[in-house]
Amino acid sequence: MTVAREFVWPIRCIPEIAQAGRFAMPEQHFNITYRHETWALHLHDYPGVVDLAGRCYTLKPGDLTFSRPGGFSRYEIKQPGRHWCIHFRPQPRIGPLLELPPHCTLAGRRAYLEEQFSIITQLHLRGGGRHSASPLHAAAANLALQQFLIWLAGDGREQPRSTAVGTAADKADSLAADICQRLDQRLSVTVLCRRAGLSRNYMSRQFHRRHGMTIARYILVQRLRYARSLLEGTNMQIKTIGATVGMPDPRHFNKQFRRFYGTAPSFIRAATSKHRGKKIN
Repeated sequence: MTVAREFVWPIRCIPEIAQAGRFAMPEQHFNITYRHETWALHLHDYPGVVDLAGRCYTLKPGDLTFSRPGGFSRYEIKQPGRHWCIHFRPQPRIGPLLELPPHCTLAGRRAYLEEQFSIITQLHLRGGGRHSASPLHAAAANLALQQFLIWLAGDGREQPRSTAVGTAADKADSLAADICQRLDQRLSVTVLCRRAGLSRNYMSRQFHRRHGMTIARYILVQRLRYARSLLEGTNMQIKTIGATVGMPDPRHFNKQFRRFYGTAPSFIRAATSKHRGKKIN
């Protein structure tokens, strides 16, 4: 791995994760612009080209990219795909720094990379539940990301042991992560529980104990949170965002968004554009 001064992180600073998950990527031809106020680490499942603030890189499944806070990214993807992403907030560059390139490939490590993204995502989702937020799990997710960044900076020479386990509670966490990977699809609670290998009644009890809400409510919450992220971070049309998060009926999407956030999707988009305009000026 050739190190370039693109992603620079203070080693002593624990990252604070804003969003994590595996999300659908529609077919694109550099027509959608993504722009966030966070660092964005992506693990791509598709071939294509990514433009990171004016520098283009060819993507293969298993490639990693870093997007800079305030910068933009655009994609050329000829067929829909998915990617893992972790967004985390920037910090002052104080003390020793680790450095990583904006694009890198770790040959033969794709399965391990996917496992680490999944672990961090599950911890983050457990730590950020609306009704059952767990500071311990949020801290664990941030620490796991820090360890992962350090591992990447060391060229991925050592592969830590897997921490995968198989209790009912762990399956509830895996189900939460599975939901976030399929937000663009029609989701049946019965089918999701069957995929997890447990009965619907038993899984529902375990899930509510773990995440403080029903499975159906969790699906809705994650859809609306992801929708808000796309409203604030892209120029994607609002109706397209609704379809991307599995809510293709614009009226239903608008109604549910208003109930959850107390305002319309169009207001969030307008407020974000106004904020960026002030920053530019």
